[in-house]
Amino acid sequence: MRQLKFLQFISYPTQHIIFEDILYLEAPTILYTLHNIFKSITYPLAFQSLFAGIRHTYRDHHPIYIDSSKDKAKVSAAMYAPHFVDTARLLDDSSIFSAELYASIIA
Repeated sequence: MRQLKFLQFISYPTQHIIFEDILYLEAPTILYTLHNIFKSITYPLAFQSLFAGIRHTYRDHHPIYIDSSKDKAKVSAAMYAPHFVDTARLLDDSSIFSAELYASIIA
């Protein structure tokens, strides 16, 4: 395992990362449209409608989805983009924050 320079405190498997390309990446634009809507009091179709509106507005963009999970014994991260899926199992004592961060890196 190698370590990413900006994450010296955590070891990550980096077999999928091309370091030369990271230097030239632009910061992504993050939409917070759905962030302030409380899921517990919002009808599911309202979320679906808002999401469909975002997808329509940005229909020329390629969606990338990330997720991570942690249970008592395992920590994992995943990313999905059209025609590409990548998953990774992290060290068992990794935090969920580390898993989310790694999912962002592999995306």
